[in-house]
Formats: sequence, C-alpha cells, structure tokens
Amino acid sequence: MIPGARRRAEADPGQRGLPESDTAWWRGLPDAERAALFAQFASATSVERIGSADDAARAIVSLIDDDFITGTIVTVDGGAHARRRRLNEA
Repeated sequence: MIPGARRRAEADPGQRGLPESDTAWWRGLPDAERAALFAQFASATSVERIGSADDAARAIVSLIDDDFITGTIVTVDGGAHARRRRLNEA
C-alpha cells in the first residue's frame, strides 16, 4: 500500500440489524412473539437463519485482515438484501 494512503471499508448488518434473542432490544417482546418474528426474519434470508454479532465480527475481521479490500460496504445480512432485490425484479 502507498505510504500515507487510507483504506476504508465498512460492514453493514443489514436493514434489520442482527436480532439476537439475548439483547435488551428484543427482551420486551413475549417469547412466542419474538420467536415468530425471528422465524420471519430467518425466512427472508438466503441462509435461513438470523444473524449474530459473531457473523458481523467475522466480516469485520475479514475487512481488517485483507488490505486489498477497500472502498466498499459489505452487507452482513445472510443474503436478505439480495433476495429482496431478486423478488422485486421478478
């Protein structure tokens, strides 16, 4: 890399974020409602599961480790964004 050059890359957890059941954000929902919502989120992804903080962390570590990745935003949403786009184009 050129001395003094800056890299910029970002990890975006997607439109719905990373809904983990153990966070305060989701604790206000009754268990059955939260489970139904997470199932709906999972069905909207290509990998058929909700994301976790570990998923986002692995993406961030990849961006840090690979100095050739720059000038991009990596969406970490299990393919939900791409799946929505395909459905909208159909």
